[in-house]
Amino acid sequence: MENSGTTTDAKSTIRAKPNPRCYQLFEALANSDGNNTALSSCATGVAILDADPAIQAGVVMVCLEQMESPTFHYSFSRVYTVRTICSNLLTKPLKYSHAEILYILDFATRSSVESHTTIPTLGTFVDAVENHILREGLSEDIVAKLVALADKIGKRANTNELKKLMHRVKTLSLGGSQETVAIVAEEAWSDVAIADLHSMDADERSKWDRILCHSVALTSTEPSKKWLTQAKQLLNDLGAERFQITVMRWFPLIGKKGSATIPVPQSQYEDHRNELISPPNVDLLKGLAWFCSFYQDDDMARLLGDAAEVCFKKVPGVGARCPKLANACAAVLSSMTFKEAVAQLSRLKTGAKNASSRKQLDKSLGNAAQRSGMTVADLEEISVPEYGFTEVGKFLKQLGDYQAQITISGARSAEVLWTDNKGRALNSVPAAVKRDFADDVKMLKKVSSDIEKLLPSVRYRIESSLLQQRHWQYNAWRERYLDHPICGAFARKLLWNFNGKAGIWLNGNIVNLVGNPLALEDMTLVELWHPIGAAAADVLAWRQWLVDHNVTQPFKQAHREIYVLTDAERQTGTYSNRFAAHIIRQHQFAELAKQRGWRYTLQGGWDSANTPELLLPQWDLRVEFWVDPALEENTTETGIYVNIATDQVRFSRLNTRDLVNLTEIMPIVFTEVMRDVDLFIGVCSIGNDPTWQDGGRHHDYWQSYSFGDLSATAQTRKSVLKSIIPHLRIGSRCSFSDKFLVVKGDLRTYNIHLGSGNILMEPNGQYLCIVPSRGDKEKPDDVFLPFEGDRTMSIILSKCFLLAEDSKIKDPTILRQIQRK
Repeated sequence: MENSGTTTDAKSTIRAKPNPRCYQLFEALANSDGNNTALSSCATGVAILDADPAIQAGVVMVCLEQMESPTFHYSFSRVYTVRTICSNLLTKPLKYSHAEILYILDFATRSSVESHTTIPTLGTFVDAVENHILREGLSEDIVAKLVALADKIGKRANTNELKKLMHRVKTLSLGGSQETVAIVAEEAWSDVAIADLHSMDADERSKWDRILCHSVALTSTEPSKKWLTQAKQLLNDLGAERFQITVMRWFPLIGKKGSATIPVPQSQYEDHRNELISPPNVDLLKGLAWFCSFYQDDDMARLLGDAAEVCFKKVPGVGARCPKLANACAAVLSSMTFKEAVAQLSRLKTGAKNASSRKQLDKSLGNAAQRSGMTVADLEEISVPEYGFTEVGKFLKQLGDYQAQITISGARSAEVLWTDNKGRALNSVPAAVKRDFADDVKMLKKVSSDIEKLLPSVRYRIESSLLQQRHWQYNAWRERYLDHPICGAFARKLLWNFNGKAGIWLNGNIVNLVGNPLALEDMTLVELWHPIGAAAADVLAWRQWLVDHNVTQPFKQAHREIYVLTDAERQTGTYSNRFAAHIIRQHQFAELAKQRGWRYTLQGGWDSANTPELLLPQWDLRVEFWVDPALEENTTETGIYVNIATDQVRFSRLNTRDLVNLTEIMPIVFTEVMRDVDLFIGVCSIGNDPTWQDGGRHHDYWQSYSFGDLSATAQTRKSVLKSIIPHLRIGSRCSFSDKFLVVKGDLRTYNIHLGSGNILMEPNGQYLCIVPSRGDKEKPDDVFLPFEGDRTMSIILSKCFLLAEDSKIKDPTILRQIQRK
């Protein structure tokens, strides 16, 4: 080889021509007869094998030159010659010059972009570079070329082989050790991880490198027994405690904003690109998640649950942030055999926003139940953690002269309260506690946060038992619900049937309407009370009982709406038009439907029609709620309809899809299904939008819904408000008409519609637009409500308080409307 005059840098390569002898050998082999597969099969090939390693390297360089010729693929003999030479020589430790190695890397990078099925495979190029590095070591320009090659392969890494090759190239760029993994930087978690690794001593770093290498080698969602066995040994070598401390630093940062600029499909979503996870890091984190499967530790289960939640979360323009890592975390949780792991799966399922994630979580819960020999429902019930609570709904901890108390204060909230040694309430964490008990304060905040994440799943599971008609023996129910530190906070505020007799918890006993304790035994059958099975007088009496005892139920139970068959539905037979002809916001409906267990995917300006459906296997029923794009409907930038129009509700058999006459539907099933549909309308109707000013499309519907007849939900709301408002300080300014709460202010009189919450002002019926902000409180602090969850009622109350004292309003937008007559 003639190496004089060769110069290189990291971005370009100026390569000297190979020795003329190299060209002669190539041409002789290309012109020889026969289709030999090995160089040793012909005289010219033997001459190449006997040549000096530098000459052999030059022959390889000639092959690369040939491949870059535009006429190369037209000559079969040359294609065949290149294949034979490269397959025999590229894997050998030849004496390539520094410039030749750079050229090989440049060539491999170009070919990896055009196609990863080049005549010499990419793997053989990497073999040549690896042999050179082992003999000569790394240089900065070789590292730069390796990084560029890995990046190009990563963009095409859609097979396990390419992923492994990418990992191998990255490994070489870090020094050639097969026990080193390149972590993609500029993500919040990876920057911390890289800094942690650099700060370790040689022995600990070596052990971590082996763990990271083993992690990235896991290409499937679930590992083999062999992989797990090796992982267990690597974990023991490092130390379980050390591993846990480290991953508990890294995993909470997954999805946090980093400095990376990972591209997303639409430029308007660039703000989210540094919240994503690069594919190489996903593989690494997936393996690390499976290392966590060896722990029976609540903190590790919550760590995985939080990571899965972050990865299931939707990112605009992308979809779920990282389903692959989320599914792996869910699979790890399902492999664990303790309460907290199941609780995390349960709360993830409750919050899952799309069908694929719910399906994976259902599978994970099913696997966990199968291993335990229980049903999923039983497993979820016995697996609700206690978080160190010593009594129902309350956690106490003494810290010096102060006491902290975590209280479950609502269906979705847990708060930390502080008192001094005299029992006086404090507004914030005492300075002395912050100073002397910093770790305890952090722990209390974490416990409070974890409970708030869990509460929606507990609430949803209890409420859904109404439709499931789930029942328990008294002793099991008492353990799982009434006396459970977390579940008891809900169970003690609800009505239950005990062998058909209604009762509720009061001062340590289960009592009836008149306060007499019920006689209960371990075998007494318990189920959640539903008003459809009670006399109207009893329902009203129980509602008053809640008010008298200041009990706020976590969801509507005593005040639950009842839906019975109408004459019109008896005539139609197999379908109901009760909730047809409404215009609802599609995105909001899709989210709410999924929360309530319905299946639905968004419809758009393509062939995307689908029908929301609810599967009720315990009743052998399928419920369909027909919806269609609203007439001449607008679409979003991605082609999805903004609004949809509602139509019939139908029931059919689960497997045959044979229609079922509405008279054959059990009353409990009919009322709960129709309540769901009414909820969809009440929450998602465009009639609830106080800013609607279309003036054309859907205006007539908006006007009729905003100020029209009251639905069953609105009738319940009216009944509750009529019992509450007279006792408020503004009660004398309020009255009720057929459809409105009438508020007499200092400046004008206002009619607040009890269905939509929209407002008309007297005397001229002028519309008043008041838009509640997301940060508004659910209700004024001093107002008692007998149930949670009715946001419209909270908005009506807030507007009522505001307008009763309209002379104190400072908002110029509202004032301009009030003063315009």
